[in-house]
Amino acid sequence: PGNYGKMPKIGNYSSTVTIVSSDTNNPAVFSEAYPNGSKNVVIDSVIFDYTYSSGQKNTHGPFQFINVTNFTIQNSLFDGDLNNGAGFGRVLFRNSNNITFDNNEFIKWWKALTGGNTTNFTFINNNVHQIRSDGLAIGEINQSLIENNWFHDFGGLAGSGDHRDSI
Repeated sequence: PGNYGKMPKIGNYSSTVTIVSSDTNNPAVFSEAYPNGSKNVVIDSVIFDYTYSSGQKNTHGPFQFINVTNFTIQNSLFDGDLNNGAGFGRVLFRNSNNITFDNNEFIKWWKALTGGNTTNFTFINNNVHQIRSDGLAIGEINQSLIENNWFHDFGGLAGSGDHRDSI
């Protein structure tokens, strides 16, 4: 347990390496994560906790999974933040192969998860709520599985042009 700030660099592994909180009832917390280029990694039971800072744009992405291969995030919380009472920031993936989000919670984001230019994208068993705009904003995906997710209780910011699509 504890707040570890920015997640340390994660490498490339020849077989699967799992990073898991030692106490899943009191998980490790990270304020940023950029495991770009990582391969054969499972992140299990952690909290990705974003805090808005004045001047950041809606598109700010404190958690970015770019150029990852065989990468899974499961049983985790992606906790965004509010600005003027509405979700802010986003979680981002792109240019990846075999990326999976399984049994996670996404709460208080501008857009929960955005990404593209990816092959084998899986988004299953996730709870996506209190999102300001889109739950999933994805494109240029080759082979995807999106099933058994719960998208609910979206709320936009007046005058922002948010369209609150689930996917």
